Amino acid sequence: MARLLGDDGSVLAPGEFLPQLQETDIFDLTNQILEQSLTALTALEDLDPELWVSVNLDPQLIGITCLKCVQQMLQGQRIAPQRIVFELLESGDFLDRRLAQDHLLDLKAIGVRLALDDIGSGYSSLLRLKELPIDKIKLDQSFVRGLEERPGDLHFVEALLELSSSLNVELVAEGVETAAIRDAVAVAGVRYLQGYAIARPMPLDALRNFLVSGCEPLRQSGPRSLLGIYAEQMSEHAVLRKALRQSWTILDLPSLRDPQNCPTYRDICRLPDADAQQILAVYRDYHEAIAAFADKDAEHWMQRVEELERQHRRLSDALLGAIRVASATSSQ
Repeated sequence: MARLLGDDGSVLAPGEFLPQLQETDIFDLTNQILEQSLTALTALEDLDPELWVSVNLDPQLIGITCLKCVQQMLQGQRIAPQRIVFELLESGDFLDRRLAQDHLLDLKAIGVRLALDDIGSGYSSLLRLKELPIDKIKLDQSFVRGLEERPGDLHFVEALLELSSSLNVELVAEGVETAAIRDAVAVAGVRYLQGYAIARPMPLDALRNFLVSGCEPLRQSGPRSLLGIYAEQMSEHAVLRKALRQSWTILDLPSLRDPQNCPTYRDICRLPDADAQQILAVYRDYHEAIAAFADKDAEHWMQRVEELERQHRRLSDALLGAIRVASATSSQ
């Protein structure tokens, strides 16, 4: 029997009491959570018939008994199986076994969707992502929660986003705990975010009120955070680099000589003057390097590419410096 209360009478966090559970206890707990989740979805049916629910599923439970329980629980329900997502922890090698993969295909045949949790936490492989019948991948929060201290981790977020798009699966970013992180991850193009900056855990009645009041849009139209601007210029440069490499003739290069034609310029202008002036000077140099490609002289193509990358590094460094100063000031 697992202890749910600590010595001081406080309720233990899942990470503290779950390791105490035996396999049969985990199976019973999973069934109860799934049953409660279906009840909650039914209760919210009048608000949005497209809502779905995610339930953690220990890979060790995947088998014939699990399949039968899911089938029985869905019988007579108004909830479509596609509105249930089972989140599978990706640690360990269980999911690499052929039998486990067969059982996952059987689960998919019922109609439920599958998500691979904690991608990047230490065990995931590209081969696993390619072979498993996954609908979602959830980026481990360690790559997101610390973005304000390590903005460079946004490169990993964008790489996973591009990979998920290529595999035709959805990417969920966990650990979105501050407004700046929410801004940056949304700017990077991630559509599904999880963390305190979206909402904290809440009972069903509070969730209903939250849904009725309407969720704040992910892509804000007002001033960007410094971290959001950093993500914005990263995304813009990635698109520009790809266009220059593959089909640069589609770019309106002369108009790009004027940085005021770009959203990032306007976002930088909204920053405090001390930050804005220094960053804008570098941003103008970056656009001059872009405009140089309007001269179609192929002889100096590589020099222009190198200069563009050099100016982009200067821009990234200027933004990173401003982020570090802002972080140090806020922690004082």
